[in-house]
Amino acid sequence: MIARALWAACLVLLPGAAMAAPVLVTGEAVAVMSMPGDARPQLNPAIAHDGKGTYLVVWQQGRFYHQSQSADILAARIDASGRVLDREPIVVCNVEASQEQPQVGFSAGTFLVAWHDLRNGSDWDVYAARVSADGKVLERNGFLVAGGAGNQANPALAPAADGFLVVWQHYDRYYRLQASLIPAAGPVASVQPLQFRGEPLGGGDLALVRVGDGWLLSWNDEKAWSLSGGTTTMITRHFAKLAARNGKVAVLDVQRAPAIHVGRSGGRFAGGGRPSALYAGWAIVGRGNRAATAVLFDSEASVIRNPNPEQDKRASGWNTERMMTLFSLGVPVDGPVAAAFAQGMYLAAAREAYSGKPADRNRLLGSRLTSAGVRIDKAPAWPVLHESPHRIANPALAGGNRHFLLAFEQEDAAGRRQIWTKILKAE
Repeated sequence: MIARALWAACLVLLPGAAMAAPVLVTGEAVAVMSMPGDARPQLNPAIAHDGKGTYLVVWQQGRFYHQSQSADILAARIDASGRVLDREPIVVCNVEASQEQPQVGFSAGTFLVAWHDLRNGSDWDVYAARVSADGKVLERNGFLVAGGAGNQANPALAPAADGFLVVWQHYDRYYRLQASLIPAAGPVASVQPLQFRGEPLGGGDLALVRVGDGWLLSWNDEKAWSLSGGTTTMITRHFAKLAARNGKVAVLDVQRAPAIHVGRSGGRFAGGGRPSALYAGWAIVGRGNRAATAVLFDSEASVIRNPNPEQDKRASGWNTERMMTLFSLGVPVDGPVAAAFAQGMYLAAAREAYSGKPADRNRLLGSRLTSAGVRIDKAPAWPVLHESPHRIANPALAGGNRHFLLAFEQEDAAGRRQIWTKILKAE
């Protein structure tokens, strides 16, 4: 039975609207795929929505290679009621060696799953596979997106006009960023380095979103761009505006984050083709305090001024003119911070940090914002999206038609980790 959680913020009006914000109803949590014959943990969920009512949830089955265990890439479809549509997992890739860090998107009637892969026996390559809307893997075990000398790792992807853009790290003395356009059907475009003013983009912790006619890319830059156009050795978060030009990906602009505490790690975008996009992440503020922060971009990739009142914080670089907090500073969270957009609002989700609370209370908290970035939920009534006596981690979110799908890792009483999902429905 669906448990109704009437959030205190439901009476806040959306900008330009004449009625109260929709009430969000949380459905029951469902274990996506119990696999008694496979004791490996299920990790790193990612979600995409097909625009009609079906989600594809992907995950890696198995721990990481450096933990002496190989992983496969599996998936399952979830409908708008939260029901799992597949009796057995969709096997995207299970070749020998390890496949890790899956990402998924939907465009032109097709899902694309991308991951990094150790099948060459020496270093990581990026592979991808298309999956039809009815759950058929069109390239079992995937096709090579980027290989060769050095690591190609940690892909991020977003929809394109008739396919997908995939960006990843390529190791060459340090990690440089490369990209490829992948159509919904047909051959993959050639690999190209991402450069701005003749300088390669380099770093990690990638996030990518479709916004307007192009994309926004976020990463932690190992060679920070200075105002004079030179470089320094400081590592900081950067954002780039990308566009497709004659079958290639052009970097139109690069900018630093408007404050040093903007999602310095574990960040995600929400937007998916809307005229605006939200980037949400978490950062260490002051002496070990963890805070979830966000910035909102318009269709021209310009940062929108923060419309919210903020707490003052005596911390080096603390600046909330264009950076907003998602929760009170007294509510510490762990990364990653998930985010999605549906029915006129953004929703961010983060795990409440373990410090200072009972070890048996594990909660995922939510924070809603209007499309203009105004916080809907007010302290201390942050919505509890999920609570469990068992350890939970790594939330993921996707927006659908009048609902969100939340996915996360949760351990059972025996300590085995599985992927769980639940519908968050606006009514």
